[in-house]
Amino acid sequence: SNFLRQSLDSMNEILLQCTLSKRDAVANHLFRGRREASDVISDDEMASLQLFAGESTYATEERKYALQSMLRVHQTKGGVRFCPRTEAERIVEMRGLGKFYPYSDLEALCEKMLCEM
Repeated sequence: SNFLRQSLDSMNEILLQCTLSKRDAVANHLFRGRREASDVISDDEMASLQLFAGESTYATEERKYALQSMLRVHQTKGGVRFCPRTEAERIVEMRGLGKFYPYSDLEALCEKMLCEM
């Protein structure tokens, strides 16, 4: 298995462990390039992972757009509507990272979405 670096924001990175297929291992060996997690994980998936982890800063515009699309789905099967801002804040608070929410990318996106409603 190998590790991939994934930037969370401009100052933080995480290492993700992955198991490479034989073909990928050969390609990796031939090119000896640095593989990024973004080569394997989509922006939609990474935005979802970051939100679930309580992150409130997102590294790329693509990831911010993915997050906004995810939060825009504001109706459940039962027809109950929820406020994206409230739910996003709850997740961040649940992870004990509420102090990072004010003035974050997540707060800015939620505020923007509230103005659109």
